[in-house]
Amino acid sequence: LESVDINASLDAALSLLVPAWGERITVVREYSELPAVSCMPAQICRAFVLILENAGQAISERGRVQVSTRAGGTRNIEIRIADSGTGISDEFNADKLRYHKIIIMT
Repeated sequence: LESVDINASLDAALSLLVPAWGERITVVREYSELPAVSCMPAQICRAFVLILENAGQAISERGRVQVSTRAGGTRNIEIRIADSGTGISDEFNADKLRYHKIIIMT
């Protein structure tokens, strides 16, 4: 296990995907200061790539992907990835975004 900056891992994952998205998808980053997390850097980055890739695929025309992080208490961090693509009916999704919420224990 290594000490990992989650915000930097998210940026690394986005740097792999954003060029392919081009102007079609706007990325909104809302990062908070986070403690380092002990994990396997390649595996956490790969997980972020897969979730973000899914978010991008859900957007058929123009849209946005929003990535936010925050400290969730003394030993947790919260990562929220949302997209404006299809997938969840309006009945359950009033703000028209699909969320992927990840909580990691530090």
